[in-house]
Amino acid sequence: MNTYNDIKKIKIVFFSGTGSTVKVASVFEKFLKQQGKNVIIHEINSRNIVMDENEDMLIILYPAHAFNAPEAVYEYIENIYKVEKIPAVVISVSGGGEVTPNTA
Repeated sequence: MNTYNDIKKIKIVFFSGTGSTVKVASVFEKFLKQQGKNVIIHEINSRNIVMDENEDMLIILYPAHAFNAPEAVYEYIENIYKVEKIPAVVISVSGGGEVTPNTA
């Protein structure tokens, strides 16, 4: 099994309706780059459904919408090129704190 030290190239994709999630994605990007990781970051939209076999990890960020992820996030996940044994992290971002709708 790979460890964090084995991970060199990380893709961060995000959906940000109001701009808050892009700020969180930027913080992740900055931190990971400080750790010596090669980071690719882009916004989820209908034109950029890509996943590179050379990437070692995928991080997906999205704002909580009515107890759920936005439809664009589901579309991205359904249409992404599938690769085995690459860890993925899915994080919901909330400005409302730790209340029931925001702890998905």
